[in-house]
Amino acid sequence: MTALPAQPHLVAAPLALLVGLVAMTPTPALAAGPVLTVLPLACRGVTAPTCATFRDLLTGELLRQLGGQVVQPPVDSGGCVEPGCARQAGLSVGAQVVVFGSLTTLGSKTIASITAIDVATGLPRGQQRYSARRVEELDLAAARIAAAVAQATSAPPPTSAQGSGDASSPEARRPVDHGVQLRVGTIVPVGDGYAGAPGAGILFDLSYWLEAKHFVIEPRIGVRFDAVRGDQSYGEVPFDIGAYYLLGPRSFAVLAGGGVGLHYLWETRGDTAVVGNVLPSRTSHLSDDSGWGFGLFARVGLLLARAYSVRLALTAEYHVTFLEINGSRNPQAITAGIGVVY
Repeated sequence: MTALPAQPHLVAAPLALLVGLVAMTPTPALAAGPVLTVLPLACRGVTAPTCATFRDLLTGELLRQLGGQVVQPPVDSGGCVEPGCARQAGLSVGAQVVVFGSLTTLGSKTIASITAIDVATGLPRGQQRYSARRVEELDLAAARIAAAVAQATSAPPPTSAQGSGDASSPEARRPVDHGVQLRVGTIVPVGDGYAGAPGAGILFDLSYWLEAKHFVIEPRIGVRFDAVRGDQSYGEVPFDIGAYYLLGPRSFAVLAGGGVGLHYLWETRGDTAVVGNVLPSRTSHLSDDSGWGFGLFARVGLLLARAYSVRLALTAEYHVTFLEINGSRNPQAITAGIGVVY
């Protein structure tokens, strides 16, 4: 069989057409974004692999949400937690934004504190703090921190300390925190309530603590009883929910507010009767009574160590329960105690 001669023009024409079509096809443009670098985090109580994994997650989330380009940090930039050294690290690799921070273990919580600064000005572009109760939650922490930093970084670069974005600081963006409070203190009856007010007593409260920047919501249950055992005694189990306003700096705050609830009270009162005129005799009678009543209370105090996962609450209350028990109406009392919020 005779081979056909090569015909270059038959091959070149379709190839030229294909190249032209490829050239005419629009290519997706790279997402515009800053050149950023994420410095190795300062690890405190966290294993090095966990710290490195969190940094990788954070870098990936920042790249996904910001676009742009990520450059490797200098090899000697590990553990940098100050804006000065972070800026120098960013300048040395030509980054526009540098991200740095720490990963710290405090009790059962792992706290991620991340800051982004503008390399040109050295001013903050975003600051975030996130507490994870389990290591497995760090991927969610990385996503949320990256979203907040990306939002702050997408804004125009700050030109002064005043325009550095206070809304992205940890204080302005303080997340809602929650925990459990155990409160121990004393109860002092007021007036004729609580078995005729035989003396001060002891209280224990257990509550769920939901804290935001400027307020606290607290449902609680407790038990209160007299400390000196005798013929006259009292006890109380309150089911309350309170709301309190917080006013003060990040480290501590003044707490003021009040709440409502349902209280169960029981008491034993001793009555003495005199019988006879010539030869009088005294007889004692004990009267037991109990009941449910609607309660109101007002509360003031101090909340200390707000920046930590374990906080202290020094509080005092005045409360009244609306019921009649053993002939005494609306027993009232003052309580004071110290609570540990965790």
